[in-house]
Amino acid sequence: MKRLMLGAALVLALVAAGCGGGGGGGDELTKEEYSSQLNAICSDLDAKNKEIGEPQSLQDIAEKGDDLLAAFDDAIAEVKDLNPPAELEEPHNEFVDLGEQQRELIGQIVDAAQEDPPDEAQIEQIGPKVDPIDAKSNDIAKNELGAPACAED
Repeated sequence: MKRLMLGAALVLALVAAGCGGGGGGGDELTKEEYSSQLNAICSDLDAKNKEIGEPQSLQDIAEKGDDLLAAFDDAIAEVKDLNPPAELEEPHNEFVDLGEQQRELIGQIVDAAQEDPPDEAQIEQIGPKVDPIDAKSNDIAKNELGAPACAED
């Protein structure tokens, strides 16, 4: 049970790492402007997550999950509004897709934690699916988008 709670808490903590994105309207940003704005979005998300607090138990996930997901949703929306330069459009879109995949899985974990009693089997099944998505998102953020604030070390 303790391992399950730690695993679920760690998965939920990954919310801070991936922002997602998609390409909005307006003027195309330079690579430097894009990276700067993306880093700022992820730094803001990290600050909001620290304010909410990292879940330490299934009960914490149930209680804090909705707030953490709302902050993640806001960050994804902000990233989608960015207009990357043409050279970053493909990795930007992939980053968005990965963020949305993370959000879906983490949402399922929160839902399972909020059940009475919590659906531990569901959480155990979903948790490992987040890691490879997170790793790929981190790689894109650091190595292609110039946004280390969006990558977990």
